[in-house]
Amino acid sequence: MRQTVLILALLGGVFGGIAAAQESQHARTPATLATPEPVEKRTAAPHTEALRFAPEKVSVRVPLGWRLLPVGEKKAGILATLSPANNTGATLSLAFSVDAGRNKLPDNLPATIATALGQRYPGFRQTAKQRFTLAGSDAWQLDGHVKTVGQSVVIKNRQVYLCHQGRIYITTLTCKKEDFERLTPSMDQFLKSIKWLDEPLEK
Repeated sequence: MRQTVLILALLGGVFGGIAAAQESQHARTPATLATPEPVEKRTAAPHTEALRFAPEKVSVRVPLGWRLLPVGEKKAGILATLSPANNTGATLSLAFSVDAGRNKLPDNLPATIATALGQRYPGFRQTAKQRFTLAGSDAWQLDGHVKTVGQSVVIKNRQVYLCHQGRIYITTLTCKKEDFERLTPSMDQFLKSIKWLDEPLEK
């Protein structure tokens, strides 16, 4: 039961990312802005913006060439959503969920995610999976693509699920298939910038 609750919490951000990428490129009504705490400029790399989320005990940096988008209701614990400055329709999001006491992601997480996405999007197919260590913590990287009925564009999706001291962080890149290879380095830059706010800062 505990694992089921965890998976449902994580999947909220997945569905939103794929659905958003399938929408038209018309402007959406802005809602409340994401409100990360300000970070001193000396802590950020040149030409990047540092985002600090104190309650969730994490900080990240906006990749070069990306911008922070307005965030509406914080569904599925979405902390921030970014898009490329050239507005290709791609998004990079960071979501958060609590699972007290968990320090390791489920071994069957890829299969669970693939099944859930396949049920919601009949054209979804998981194409790659990799378990690794990120920021000193357990992580899964999952790739997939979907072409739903009535859609001519193939959407690619990469997610990194990261478990750290009872907290789950989900980073999701969603974009058109032809943009995927070009945008994954930005996601890598974002992930490498993760810092835990409950650990001593490096001197």
